[in-house]
Amino acid sequence: MAAAITTLGRLGIDSSNPVTQRFDFNYFDLGVQVDLKDMNGTRGKYSKDSNRVRTNLTHVAPRVRCQPTSLELSRLLQWILGGTPSGTPTVTYPLGNTTVQRYVAFDPNGGNLWTLTGVAVDEARFKAAQGEPLDLDLSLVGQTYAVSGSFPAIALDVSTQPFLFVDAVLVVGGTTVQSKDFELAVANGIDRNRFFNSGTLTATNKLTRKITCHVTIPYGDYSTLFNTGSGSSVSVTATFTNGGAVLTFNLGGVRFKPKNPQSEFNQEVMLPLEGEAFSADGTTEVLITTLNPGP
Repeated sequence: MAAAITTLGRLGIDSSNPVTQRFDFNYFDLGVQVDLKDMNGTRGKYSKDSNRVRTNLTHVAPRVRCQPTSLELSRLLQWILGGTPSGTPTVTYPLGNTTVQRYVAFDPNGGNLWTLTGVAVDEARFKAAQGEPLDLDLSLVGQTYAVSGSFPAIALDVSTQPFLFVDAVLVVGGTTVQSKDFELAVANGIDRNRFFNSGTLTATNKLTRKITCHVTIPYGDYSTLFNTGSGSSVSVTATFTNGGAVLTFNLGGVRFKPKNPQSEFNQEVMLPLEGEAFSADGTTEVLITTLNPGP
């Protein structure tokens, strides 16, 4: 008799429950943990009694890794960035000061639905490297969970495609560069310990926000960019274009840490640029993201 294995998980993320939006994914971890509080004390014997152990705090911290299509990205960007989108067909997704909460529904085996509520994005990491797609890693924080019901009959998006790194044009300080990789991280700094006198998180509040970026460029071609953005900020723009689908990240004031070129035997000398984004003039937002989902 064949063993019962589970390989056909389904994932949904939406502002309403039951969810109506389904997502392709490469990795998913529910991240549900319930603490047990052992209150056995000194009691005249070595063995502990079960009735002095109680369930305590419930932690909901799922993680998702995916290669989203442009349409899937249009559903995720507000959740990540927090602001109110505007415009059409190219939509601007601004940063917001409050978190956006979603329901996350996961069916690991075709009949056992986990629903996480009050889920916000703690960190989103967009990553791409030569020959690879644009990956998105999401570190999430939720409030509660339930295991009940079944996954809704909703289909995956097949009308649009994920982006590849070959779709990207990168501009650093006004210079269009060829790069070995690109990474943009948006850390929302959610308070993961706001339980107070509650067994679940009372809110998913932002404590801070930090936005960083990284590119690795050939030193021989761009030696003049060494130490760029250390004394004063420079702009960084990453534009991914696949037909009518266009995704743009615009960082107006990046301060790069001074880093030396890296040399390896029989390899090209590369220059890593790693920095944090700030407002360039105190008024313009740190990150401006736009997306035309196409196709």
